[in-house]
Amino acid sequence: WLWYLGMLVPVIGLVQVGWQGRADRYTYLPQIGLYIMGTWTVADWSASWRHQREILGASAAIIIGVLSWRGWIQTTFWRDSETLFTHALAVTSNNDVAENNLGIVLLRKGKLDESISLLQAAVNLRPENAPAHDNLAKAFLQKGQVADAMIHYRKLLEIQPENVEARNIVGTVLIQQGRVREAIEQWQETLAIQPENGNAASNLAWVFATCPEDSIRNGPQAVELAEKALRLSGEKIPMIFRILAAAYAESGLFTQAIETAQRGIELANHQGNPGLADELQSNIALYQAGRPLRDPSLANGSSSP
Repeated sequence: WLWYLGMLVPVIGLVQVGWQGRADRYTYLPQIGLYIMGTWTVADWSASWRHQREILGASAAIIIGVLSWRGWIQTTFWRDSETLFTHALAVTSNNDVAENNLGIVLLRKGKLDESISLLQAAVNLRPENAPAHDNLAKAFLQKGQVADAMIHYRKLLEIQPENVEARNIVGTVLIQQGRVREAIEQWQETLAIQPENGNAASNLAWVFATCPEDSIRNGPQAVELAEKALRLSGEKIPMIFRILAAAYAESGLFTQAIETAQRGIELANHQGNPGLADELQSNIALYQAGRPLRDPSLANGSSSP
């Protein structure tokens, strides 16, 4: 009995581990104590039986058979994630973890409406469930409901203000909505939290280099950020060469811009991306004429590079 109680101490909630309140696996080791206690009790109780060995042997065989049958039934629920979490919801109530996990499964299968319903139920059950807000926001984005997605990304950032992935996504959505200054704030906050975040660095560099609005552009800062992004990428992403070339051009360094764009063309062709190579070639024509690149989508709300 003391074995059972002692082994339960780490998993009875004194120190919360994960989202779950209880789980079958928490009983595996503690139950050893109960089994030992039960075995010794039965052995003492049946010591005077005339056919103790035969009776206990037959009883053990029946118990093992029943447990094996029940174990086989249980394994059918573990066939795949959808079956597992569907069963979990069938035998539990107010289970936001299962709602979230099944929502993820359906989201990956493209069943957006069903996924959104489950994920919404999860955040209703536990408003501080950050993963559910994250997944619900992604589901709304996939469905094109950007305003709804942003509500949940904002809530996610209230719960997890240092979630740099969410901040990068929010920045991209804001850019697509034409809210450039707000997007800049998100990416700057991302870099304040994680200075070596290549996505935020490259996005900021592009905006500072190519935004049509004079008050936003900042050539030197664009160069600094783009060089950082190129270093972090291991010089393996041709798009970042385009960003760095645009940053050099904004700073009046057209020779470096042309050289960098040419390196990007070589890498893009090597990676089988002729469309990007063509864009870089057209950019070079601008730089040869002494003109920096401007991205009109940053003025009217569209997509960044």
